[in-house]
Amino acid sequence: MANLKRLPVEAVGQVFIEVLSEEDKQDLEKPAKVEIHWIINGHPGSDQTPLFHALQQAALPTGTLSAWVACEFKTMKKIRLHLKNDRGVEKSHLYISSYWKRGDTEEQHKVAKQADAKLAID
Repeated sequence: MANLKRLPVEAVGQVFIEVLSEEDKQDLEKPAKVEIHWIINGHPGSDQTPLFHALQQAALPTGTLSAWVACEFKTMKKIRLHLKNDRGVEKSHLYISSYWKRGDTEEQHKVAKQADAKLAID
C-alpha cells in the first residue's frame, strides 16, 4: 500500500489486491485516477488463482504498461507470463516477486524463487 502513496497525483492505473474476505478491504490513499479492484480469495495459493483471472480479464490501456506484482509463487508465475506474453509489458517495466509458496517453508520458497529466477531470465 506504500507504493500507492508514492504515485504522483496525476497517475492513472489499476490496482488488484487479493484479500481473504470482505472484512479485509481497507480505505487506501491513492490518486483519483487509480482504480482499486479487491479480489476475494478465501483459499490463497489454490489452483483457482482468482487474482490472475481478474488481471487476465481486465481492460487495460494499450501502450506502455508498467506492473508491480507481489503474490503467491504459482500465481506470480501465471501473472508474469500473462503480462510479458499477452500484455507486452517490457521486462524493464515489470517488477514481480512471490512472497510465499503454498505448501513450502520459507527456505523451500527461497530455493524455488532462485530456480525460477534462473529460468525467467531472457
